[in-house]
Amino acid sequence: LSSSSAASDVYKRQIHLAGASSNVLIRFCNIYGNTGDGIRIDGADSIENSIIGVKTGIGTNALLEEFLSRNTGNGLYIGGGAKQVQVGNPEHRRFPPGRIGTGGDNDRNYFYANALNGIHINGSDTTGHQIQTTYVGGSTFGVDRTNGVNNLLIDGGSRRNSVGGLPSMWVTLGSSTGSISALDPTLACRFRNAANGAGILLDDAHNNSIIGCDFSGNKVGLHLRNGSQNNTIGNPGDINALVMEKIFLGPVDFPEESITLFRPFNFFGFHTEVCIWVEDSGATITEGFLPANPNVFQGNMLGMADEKQGALPSDVGLKITGTSYGNIFGGPETSSGNRFDVANLAGVLIEGVTYPSPGHRNHFRNNLFKFNGLFKQGDFDARTTTPPGVGLLIKDSDKIIFGESSKAPNTIQGNNYGVYLENTTNSTIRGNIIKDLSLIHI
Repeated sequence: LSSSSAASDVYKRQIHLAGASSNVLIRFCNIYGNTGDGIRIDGADSIENSIIGVKTGIGTNALLEEFLSRNTGNGLYIGGGAKQVQVGNPEHRRFPPGRIGTGGDNDRNYFYANALNGIHINGSDTTGHQIQTTYVGGSTFGVDRTNGVNNLLIDGGSRRNSVGGLPSMWVTLGSSTGSISALDPTLACRFRNAANGAGILLDDAHNNSIIGCDFSGNKVGLHLRNGSQNNTIGNPGDINALVMEKIFLGPVDFPEESITLFRPFNFFGFHTEVCIWVEDSGATITEGFLPANPNVFQGNMLGMADEKQGALPSDVGLKITGTSYGNIFGGPETSSGNRFDVANLAGVLIEGVTYPSPGHRNHFRNNLFKFNGLFKQGDFDARTTTPPGVGLLIKDSDKIIFGESSKAPNTIQGNNYGVYLENTTNSTIRGNIIKDLSLIHI
């Protein structure tokens, strides 16, 4: 379905691609008020369909009451063995007029105001989907357009899905063209305001990648559970000139020295509970062998206050619970590290975890825990209650090992407390730099 001018309205009926529907383009449609899903793509022979410039939950009058425009199911459902759906325009560019690229915001997808999930990808044979230039959850004209459960749910063993992508960068134009400094989303996705669920929930989901995305205002930013393995969250390193040339398909037309590029990080702003929660998910551990299929978290920024929304920081940056073993946070290079900043309670909380052996430990290298408790100052008796503003909080756990070696230290700096162990036994803290704390180091 395509429209080259004003958006088409599909009312009281869904778009359903079933069976052998392949190479179909759904473009520039408003899809709202349906009983069931807004768009449904299923069937093992449904391959390489595309969704560009679609809106759900937004009627022709954006000021109408929210529930008049809701789809009663998901905004987009992909299942039944469907493969390689392209959600969003992979050639999207959003630069000032006359600069590099084409597109603008007209070809961005908006999955808002659905009763269930914004997007749901389901099934072990439902694989290879790509989500880019897509906003899931938020508001328009001051009207709440949140999805009822999660913004994006990937479950049932679905794998090899990609969310976001290069580039997510900071671009500063030289004075000859005016001063512009902005985070340009380009291919990135945004997941906001899922008050009852997660920005992204990976539930029994494997080998997926999430790069260059923005999370804020959700109950949980990113939630991994039910044995999710081998997922890549974030991307280390800087974008170099070769990548620039590949992205823009030609030479850059403004002075090279005026551009500052940072790695394509995931940004986690304010969340009502936690930025990232790893629950019963991680590597397969076999004694004598390296962990197999760990989840890898690199180059992420967690817990920062969201000034645009006027929100305070999250309570917890990263939470690890249950049988979550062998996950990797950071890496041997400094650029691989994650930042756990400005959380009210703790930058990282490990709760209710017991490592059966040293080989089951989660690996933390070159991460930064900074300014946790910045907005929670005061006198607290740490002997009788869990204090706020802890860099690393380990609670109700046993045989925890945190830190690898002094060659790849985690830095715990500027918090109220550095490390706080509560009802935790037989644990080891090693190879970390702990400094400049307001109160107590350990």
